[in-house]
Parts: sequence; structure tokens; C-alpha cells
Amino acid sequence: MKSKSCLLRLKMQFLHISFFLVIFVLVPSLCCFAGGTVQPVAKPDAVNLVIKKHYRLGQDGNYTQTLYFKTLINTYKGQKDRGDFKFGYNSAFEKVTVKLARTILPDGRVVKVGPKEINDITDPSTQKASIFSGARMKIVNFPAVEKGCIIELEMEKQSKLPFFAMESFRLADPTREKSVVIDMPRDQSLSFRLAFKGVRFSEKTSNGRRVLEWTGRGLEKDPDDPLSPPLENLDHTLVVSQFASWTEVSQWFTHILLDNLNRQNWPGLSHGFKSATDADGLYCLLENRLKILPLNLFKTKLVFQAPVKTRESGYGTQFDAAVLFYALLKAKGLSPELLAASSRGVWMKGLENVFYPGCLDTVLVKADGRYYSFDRKELSPGITGMHGQLALSLSSGRFEVIKDSRESGKALFYTVKIVDPSDCEYTYSSTLSGTTAQEIRRMFKYLTPGEFQVRSSMFFHSLHPLARPVGDLEISSLQPLAGPVKIKAVYSVNDFHIASGGGFVVPVPRSSGLDAIASCLSGRKDPVFIRSNKSSQVVFDISMPDSYQLLGFPQGFSGRLGPVSWQNSCNATGMNIHCVRRITVKRGFVENGEEFARLKQVVFRLLDPEENSIRFLPAD
Repeated sequence: MKSKSCLLRLKMQFLHISFFLVIFVLVPSLCCFAGGTVQPVAKPDAVNLVIKKHYRLGQDGNYTQTLYFKTLINTYKGQKDRGDFKFGYNSAFEKVTVKLARTILPDGRVVKVGPKEINDITDPSTQKASIFSGARMKIVNFPAVEKGCIIELEMEKQSKLPFFAMESFRLADPTREKSVVIDMPRDQSLSFRLAFKGVRFSEKTSNGRRVLEWTGRGLEKDPDDPLSPPLENLDHTLVVSQFASWTEVSQWFTHILLDNLNRQNWPGLSHGFKSATDADGLYCLLENRLKILPLNLFKTKLVFQAPVKTRESGYGTQFDAAVLFYALLKAKGLSPELLAASSRGVWMKGLENVFYPGCLDTVLVKADGRYYSFDRKELSPGITGMHGQLALSLSSGRFEVIKDSRESGKALFYTVKIVDPSDCEYTYSSTLSGTTAQEIRRMFKYLTPGEFQVRSSMFFHSLHPLARPVGDLEISSLQPLAGPVKIKAVYSVNDFHIASGGGFVVPVPRSSGLDAIASCLSGRKDPVFIRSNKSSQVVFDISMPDSYQLLGFPQGFSGRLGPVSWQNSCNATGMNIHCVRRITVKRGFVENGEEFARLKQVVFRLLDPEENSIRFLPAD
């Protein structure tokens, strides 16, 4: 009896354990094991059940886009984030109509969107330049949105532009199915690129038309990694264009930009600009006289002012300024060129055979081998902030490498003299070039004496939170838009951190350029994209009484990973320590995996306060 009861108990325990094993194996989505605790897996805030994009291209070159989607709302956050649907378009050449919009409640009831819940507003990003922009935003406010409901929408966009588009197969929410269909006349050309293997492609021809379809299922959400490349450079983005070549693209840009440029507008155009003897001087005059309102090319009306109007009114977009600059150079007998470029730094490699004009959203002027940009105020002549990028020459239809006259960079010099721990004087000087100089000009130019004092105090505080100015902040080269900006500041600091092993600590200022990489997650999906070339150098010299004892200083550390290189050195001669830290970042990618993991380790070491400090002990 005793053995039978023991056997019965063992059978019951086995069945009990087996039941929970079966539940755990068959229903893994109900729980996960973390730190010894069984926790529910969080639902996504919303799920796109289906998304359908349909483009129908006409013989006249215009097209119609139809969008249909159904999205399931799972959480309160999803309710707040997805309750309003925003669709951007340009009223100058596009028309948008909402065909269907409704909310399907969890109990099956349907609440339709009324006319008062569909609004059309100016695109907020263009408000400062709305006079030159046709960019609008259609907003659909879904009623009665709650957890468990489904929002459904169908809308149509009619466009007068040549057809080119970009479609991502990784969106803000997980997507069960997304399809993109392009229905076009069979005799029309189409170039496209999609490197993502999780999308099925099909093509068929019928009744004189060609139908291409891309369908993706079970698509994960976009993790929104910082420092991700532009959408055009991601594998999961479909890029399509009806243009047959880059020459055709350049001809289209030429027609748009130079439509109002003809010699009838030129008489008297140079009036007031005769003092400028070369392209640099003329650029500086325009920078000072024009109020420039930058816009993305495709948020303008694609109709630009005649140069005479821009000169007389004194304001316009960067395209208006560039065309005026181009016309003035022509009037002076020079041979300028216009180039289409990307303000977002799109990497053109991989897009050579996809003639997609949407990646080129701004314009540069080239004269005497130098490149000029009106995208940002206070740029020096020959500085665009796009050094190393490719730009499309509108005269040749070919790409060329943009070469700024100076790369963006900073060189910082610190000379520190310690008399005793309560008396430490810093002399700071810096030379800033390229777009780095532009940032300082924007901060300090056109200030009243009182405003300059406030900005100076902020600048001293950025050097050290406890800095006490010794004399005024000196800044040169603010007015002329040529050459680097130079800064000099003298200040004292009378407080040191106590090191854990005893003694005092003086941190060596770190060179900038890699801080953002430290915030990138190790499990990121996209490569790290470094948009532009930059260099940073810090030279740190410190001297202290011979009676002091030097406890430690940073060790030398140099190397290179992909587009990033660094050189750190530190030497001591008696109680004089000389440290140099250089970081050079080139435009390019840092791929996921081992290369990115090693770069993160390097960045953490470069930013580690313990490894970048000078420790000393004063005399008794």
C-alpha cells in the first residue's frame, strides 16, 4: 500500500509538471522568463493589419496614388499616437481626397469620420516661408478611438509631377501585410531598387499596361535608431523613378530653376553689386543683403522668382538666391554652374541606376572651382557643409564630388597653470572652420554689448561650470565671411574633484565628434551613418610646482575603425604635462556587428573620466 501511494504521488507530480511544460511550450507568447520572474510580453501600441499603395501612371506623365490601410489600436499610447492621421502633400501640383475614414469599435460598431474631422493646414515646417511654399498637411481625426478598435482609411492623391516615389517596408508599427502596386503604360521606363529580401516581387503585362507589385508580410517595426542613414540608403526602402537617366533628371531641374531666367531680365541686374570683383565678394554681398528662407525643394511651388525680383525685394528661398547669384556671375562674364545636392547627406552609391530626383532637395552654385551654398546663414564662401558628397551637375548630367575650401573642424588649445589647488588659471584658444565657424557666427554676430556679455557668460560656463572670467572673451573673424573664427578666453577655477585614491584631479577636455555614438544601442538594426567629414583636436598643456607629486595621467591610445580614427598622446616632463587628442571622422558607414561593437568600446574609453584625467598631490 505504501509503495502504491508513493507511485500515485509521483504520477500526480509528473502530470502537474507536464501540464505547465505543455502550456509554456505551446503558448510561448503568454510569458517570458526574465530575472527569475515570469512576465507578460508587451503588445505593440498599434499593428498595421493591411496597407495598400496603388500608383496608376498616365500617358501624360501624371499619376494617381491610392492609399488604403487598417490599423489595430492596442494601447493608450497607440490611441494617442494614431488617433490623428497626417498626410503631407503639395497643393501647387497635388490634390488629395479622402474617400473613406472610419473607426471600427471592438464590439463591431462603426463610427464614420465627418467633414469637420478632416482638416487641411499649412505644413508646420514651412510656416516661416509659407509665401513660397505649397506644402500642406491633410489631418484626419478619427472619432471614438479606444483600445481594441480598428481605424480604416482610403484616400487618393492626384499629382502633376513626373512619377518618382519611395516606400518603406519597415514602419513605425509592426505590419502584417503591405503591398505596393505600380500600374503603368508598357512603353514607359521605370527604374527601382529594393535590397530587402523579405518582400516578394511580381510583374505582369496586360492590355498594353505593365503592373509591378511588391508585397511584404510580417514586417517588424522601425526601431528608430539614432544616426540611421537616410531612408533612400536603407535596404527595406523601395526607391522607384520614371526618369530614364540622370541627364533627364538634370534637364528637369534646369527647367524648374531657370524657367524665369532670361537675358531680358539682366539689364541693370548688377546695379549695386559692382563693388564685388569676384565670386567670393559677390556671395558675401548677397549673404548680407538677402533674407533667405530655406525650404526643401519639394515643399516649394517649384516656380521660382526672376532674379530681378529677388534683388529688388531682398528676400527669397535659397533657390531664388542661388539663381540670382548664378545670373550675376553670368552678367559679369563668368561661367557658373548649378548643381542639385542633398541637404540630408544621401549616399548616392547604390542609387546610380535609380534615377530618383527626390534625394536631391537643394541647389549649389559652382564658380571658379569653388562651391557656394545659401542653405544656411553665415557660411563662408566656398563652404557648403557637404564636403565629400556627390552633387548632380545640371549642365553635364553627371555627378561630381563637392569640395569645400575648408573641412569643418575645430582646434582647441588649453594652457593651464597651477600655483596651488585654490589658484588655477586657464588660457583657452580655438580655431573653428567650416560649418563649426558658422555656428559661432550665428551665436555672436549682430549682438548688442549687453547681449554679448550674456552670451560670453554662457560660453565661459560651457568651458567650465566654475569658470571665473579673467578679462573679456575675444572673438575675431565674425564679420568677414572668410577664414576661420578664432576665440580666446582666460579664466580661473578654484575647485578640483578629489580622486578616489587621494590627491586632486584635472580632467583633460575631450575632443568632440563621437559623443552621439555612445547613445546608440548595441542591438540596433541599421548601420551608423556619419553624414559629413569633421575633425577635432584638443591640445592640453598643464604646469604645476616642482614640489607637487604626479600620480597619473592619460595613456596613449590610437587606432582606426571604418570612417573613424583617433590619436591620443600624453607626455610628462617633470611637472609639465602635454596632452594631444585628435579625432577624425569621415563620411561613411559603421556596419552593425563586430565593427560597431568595437567602436562603442573605443568611444566609452575615449569618454571615460577615469582614463582621461591628470591626478596630482600638492606638497604638504
